[in-house]
Amino acid sequence: MAFIVKIKPMKIGVLSDTHGIIPDTCLEILKDVKLLIHAGDIGGFGVIERLRELADVKAVCGNMDSGALCKRFPRTDLFEVKGKYFYLMHEPYLLDIDPRAAKIDCVIYGHTHIPKIEEKDGVIYLNPGSVGVPKFGRKPTVAFLEITEDKINAKIVEC
Repeated sequence: MAFIVKIKPMKIGVLSDTHGIIPDTCLEILKDVKLLIHAGDIGGFGVIERLRELADVKAVCGNMDSGALCKRFPRTDLFEVKGKYFYLMHEPYLLDIDPRAAKIDCVIYGHTHIPKIEEKDGVIYLNPGSVGVPKFGRKPTVAFLEITEDKINAKIVEC
């Protein structure tokens, strides 16, 4: 008899460009995630500490981060969650791999402050926008990823 094991969906919060600021409204909508991914321009360890009160945190250093933050967090990171592979960076034009060839499922980036989800060649490209200092009259935004057995679902939410 064969047993079928189903993967329980996992909800991940994604944010970027906090620049040292996280509105309480954003923290509130992120409270039920299992992992938080920060795509750079963190703005200080206080941001990471507040996020760690909610969930485990993966983060990269952004172009506005320096010193101890960049000693603690890399410029890019490649990691796996529930069988899906993620490439995390801050500045999208510094993408130094072919995500499809590397079997990356999702590329996460920030920097532009413009929220965006697109799929190219089977790879999801996600920019959650900006939490701390949105530009162009936008409101703060975060993104959510849900990993199911066979795919990654992404959505962007204002906070």
